Amino acid sequence: EQSIATNLSTFSGHIANIVEMNRQLTLPALILVDEVGAGTDPIEGGLLGRAIVEHFRERGAHIIATTHDEALKAYGATTEDVVCAAFGFDPATFAPTYQLAYGSTGQSLALEIAERLGLDPSVIKAATELRSTRETQLADHLAQLEADRHQLNEWKDSLEQQETGLNKRTSELDKRETKLQQREQSSHKSFEDSLNTKLRTAHEEIEGIVNTLRTKTAALESKLGARTTSQRQRLSTGDHGTLRAEARAALKNIATHYHDSTTELTEATDRDKQLKIDIGSLVRVTALNVEGTVQSIHGTDAEIEVDGKRLRVGLDSLKAVTSPRVASDVNPHVKINVRTQTTSLHELNLIGCRVDEALSRVEKHVDQALMSEQRTVRFIHGHGTGQLRQAIGGFLDTHPLVTRVSAAPPEEGGRGVTIAELKE
Repeated sequence: EQSIATNLSTFSGHIANIVEMNRQLTLPALILVDEVGAGTDPIEGGLLGRAIVEHFRERGAHIIATTHDEALKAYGATTEDVVCAAFGFDPATFAPTYQLAYGSTGQSLALEIAERLGLDPSVIKAATELRSTRETQLADHLAQLEADRHQLNEWKDSLEQQETGLNKRTSELDKRETKLQQREQSSHKSFEDSLNTKLRTAHEEIEGIVNTLRTKTAALESKLGARTTSQRQRLSTGDHGTLRAEARAALKNIATHYHDSTTELTEATDRDKQLKIDIGSLVRVTALNVEGTVQSIHGTDAEIEVDGKRLRVGLDSLKAVTSPRVASDVNPHVKINVRTQTTSLHELNLIGCRVDEALSRVEKHVDQALMSEQRTVRFIHGHGTGQLRQAIGGFLDTHPLVTRVSAAPPEEGGRGVTIAELKE
C-alpha cells in the first residue's frame, strides 16, 4: 500500500483502498477494514474511521472493522446494531488465546506489553504520567465494562447449569409420577378383579348351600312317606332347626372367608399406596402424630418439613395423607420447637471452650446447619496447643453427615479454622 513513485503513504494507501471499495460496492457486500482510520492523527483518524463505518452501514453493507482507538470502541459499544468483540488473551502472560469474546471492547495494553518486552521502566512511567485524565477515565471505564462482562458471563454459565439440573430433575419427577400413576391404576384394577372373583366365588358357594338344603329337605320328606296319596308329612320343628343351623354355619364360614380375603386385598392396596410417597407428598409421621411435606428422599429415609423445620425419618414410619389434619388432632404430649434461628450457621466460634463443651456445640451446630440447608461450616478454634483443633477434626472426620474436613486457606485463618462440608 506504500509507494514513493505514486506518493502514497500508509494513510494514503489505506484511504485509496477504501475509495476503491466504495466505488465497486455492490450489495450484498461484506467490508473488511483493518485498523480503520489508522496512519494519521489519532483524533482525526478515529473520527474518520467512525464516519467510514457509518457510510458503509448506510449503504447497506456488512462491515467488520478492527481498531485500537478508544473512541471508536466506545462508539461500537453504545451504537444500536453495532456489536463489539475482543480478541482474548491470557492476563498473566498477555499471550493470545485465539478466542473471540463478543460484547467485549478489549484492551490495547500497549504500556503493559512494552514493559514486559523490556522497555525502560522510566519510559513506561513517563508515558503513564502523560496520559490525560480523560484517557485514563476512558480506559478505566472500558476495563470496568470488561470486568462486568466477565461477571455476567459467569452468572450466565451458572444459571444455565442450574437450569439444566432443574430440567433433568423435572424430567425424572415426571417419569416417576407416570410410573406411580401406572402402578396405582394397575393396583386398582387388580383389586377390582380380585374382589369380583371373590364375589363370584361367594355367590357360587351360597348357591351350593341352597341346593344342598333343598336336597336334604327332599330326602327327609321322602323318608316320612305320604299319609295319603295327595298329602305329604310336614318336617318337624327339630328338623327345621337342624337345617337352619347348618345353613347359618355354612354362610358364616363364607362370610368369614370373604372378610379375610377383602382385608388382605385392602391391606395390600394400602401398602401399595404407601409406595406413592414422593417428593412433595403430604405425609403423617406416625411416631409424632404430626404432618409435613416430603422435601427429599435418601434411600429408606425421607426429609420432612414440619412448620418450617426439617426432620429426617424412615419411610416406614410415614403414612400418606390426602388432606392436612386440624390442630386438635395433634398429640398434646408432642411439642415441636419451630423457633427461627437468629444467629449465622456459616461459622461457630469455639475459642475459649473446653474440649467436651466444644464437641457438644459442634454436634448441635452440625444438626442445625443441615436443617437450614447450610452445606459448609467454619469452626473457629484458634491455634493454641492444637488439642482443640485435633479433637474437633477427629469428631468431624467420623461424623456420618460430614463428607469432607479441611483447614481453612491461610488468608481465612489457616489451621486456626476447620471447615466441614456437609452432605446434601
